[in-house]
Amino acid sequence: SMRVVEDHKREFLDSRAVELPPALKEIWGGDFELVVDPQKLDMPLVCANFVVSREGIFNLRKNPGGAQISQGNRADAFGMALLRSYADAVMVGPGTLAGEPAHIWNTDYIFDKFSQMRGLENLRGEFAVFREAQGKKAKNPPTFFMTNSGKIDFDAAIFKLDSGVETHVVTGERGKAAIRTANPAYKNVLVFGQDGLDERAMLQYLRREMGVEFLLHEGGRGVIDALVRKSLVAKFQLTRMSSSPRGDLNPDNTQYLFETSDHQMPQEAKVLSSRVDATQNATITTFDTRWVSRM
Repeated sequence: SMRVVEDHKREFLDSRAVELPPALKEIWGGDFELVVDPQKLDMPLVCANFVVSREGIFNLRKNPGGAQISQGNRADAFGMALLRSYADAVMVGPGTLAGEPAHIWNTDYIFDKFSQMRGLENLRGEFAVFREAQGKKAKNPPTFFMTNSGKIDFDAAIFKLDSGVETHVVTGERGKAAIRTANPAYKNVLVFGQDGLDERAMLQYLRREMGVEFLLHEGGRGVIDALVRKSLVAKFQLTRMSSSPRGDLNPDNTQYLFETSDHQMPQEAKVLSSRVDATQNATITTFDTRWVSRM
């Protein structure tokens, strides 16, 4: 279970609490918090989710992915499952797809593949109940791949018919041409912009035409950075581990999430809440990224 150690909800005039089923609420230490009510926006509330090490490292280039950083932490997996269960859609970048070609961006995958979720099988149904209670349209949120180049690994598991997940690629005209050449059979390509992707137009379309109110972005730093620089990300859920990742920590191999001098969360970030897990190994902080000028 987790314990709330910071609560600044009263400072967020437009925040909204989404009620969780009792079993999930007990573990999370309260309800699921939004920095702003998505229904008040003309585009999706974009939430970025990352796990970082004590030093602020989010990726090891020689062994990419969050698993190296979280080291099997249960609180991090629970927080990810919560976000995926609430999401109307999930978005990732091509680098994340290439680094994790077997990954399926839904809640079931966390229970199926994450060893730290063993013994919590009863929660799978609780997450499904939560999703259904929120009126989400599909069992699994559709996954969107955000790319300028159009270079997508269509051999990845999520593009197979048995993945149970609807996929789309969002890109510009140049990316569309590359996809048409590489995989003409793939039809779910949405085009916004000429050379590169027009992220704002893309998000407005997802909200207006596809009913996406809450968009979970699990992409790499590059695609998140592009959105943050245009003030298109509203919420950030950051799991910080109290430990260092195992592996090669030389500067050529480590990627830090924040460009601040100590690679920690920028001071101007406005914190909604922080909670620590029972082991004290992880702190999960939710903050409003409109206060962050640069990641």
